[in-house]
Amino acid sequence: AHARRRDPPPRTMRVLSQCDGLLTNYETLDLLRERTAEPGCAPTYPQPHDPFPTEMQCYDALRRSCAGEQDRTNVAKFIEAIEPIALMPAEVLQVINIKPRSAAVVHAVVERCASRLSADEVEDLIALVEQFL
Repeated sequence: AHARRRDPPPRTMRVLSQCDGLLTNYETLDLLRERTAEPGCAPTYPQPHDPFPTEMQCYDALRRSCAGEQDRTNVAKFIEAIEPIALMPAEVLQVINIKPRSAAVVHAVVERCASRLSADEVEDLIALVEQFL
C-alpha cells in the first residue's frame, strides 16, 4: 500500500507591520534609480529581473517632479529644520512631495492649518521649502 503523498500547506502572506514608515517621492525615486541601473546608482540588493514597465513609468514621472531635484542630505536637513513647526508625519511627507510655494498650498496640505500654525510659521515653512527642497 502506498502512502498518499500530501502537498505541504500553501504559504500565506502575513502583514507584519501595517505602517512601518512613510516614503517620500524622493526615497521612492532613489529606490527606482537602483532598479533602473541609473549611472552612479549601484543596487544595494540583488535585482531578480529587469524593471517592470510600471517601475519605469514611475521612475520617469518622479524624475520630472520636484523629487528629481532633491537629495537625501537636504531632505534630512529640511525635516530637522521644521521640527519646531507642529506637523504630523503625513503632512511632512506631503510638504516634501509637493514642495508648496504659497500659503494657499500649505493650508491645503496641513489639516486645520489656520488653527494650528501661525502666519509666521506658514511663511517659515515656505522659506524652508525654498531653502532645502
